[in-house]
Amino acid sequence: MTLYNNVRDCDANEMTAYRVIKGTTKNKCYDLEYPEDMYADGLICDEFTRGGGRRNGKFNCGNEVLRPMSVIVDSDGPAVCSFSNNKGCSGAVAEAPAFDYTCQNPLDTQSMSRQFFRSFKCTVSYLYFALLTLRKLTIAC
Repeated sequence: MTLYNNVRDCDANEMTAYRVIKGTTKNKCYDLEYPEDMYADGLICDEFTRGGGRRNGKFNCGNEVLRPMSVIVDSDGPAVCSFSNNKGCSGAVAEAPAFDYTCQNPLDTQSMSRQFFRSFKCTVSYLYFALLTLRKLTIAC
């Protein structure tokens, strides 16, 4: 997934810092105010600044908090991720299914207030596994 700090609709500009987070930990809530918890579970993070013009070093996001105004799930796996304006993944406000690639904003884009995602959780999509199994069966026949 990619988290953008200062823009809606995942439209990076020269002032944008964003993080690309990858990993295999599923069904656990992560509060974005505690990034060290993500790294302790083996999630990998790359940080870019200046709208992607500068990479701060591979796997180097540090413990500084990034408060995303928008996020896109570009998962290679069968994850469904939900995002919340609250800590502890309570009251999910946006959901990104596997392979959807749609940018998610904390509030609808008509709102002018600066809202941020504060937590997220990804789970396995069993529909994805069912479709993959069906595809393998079709090819075998």
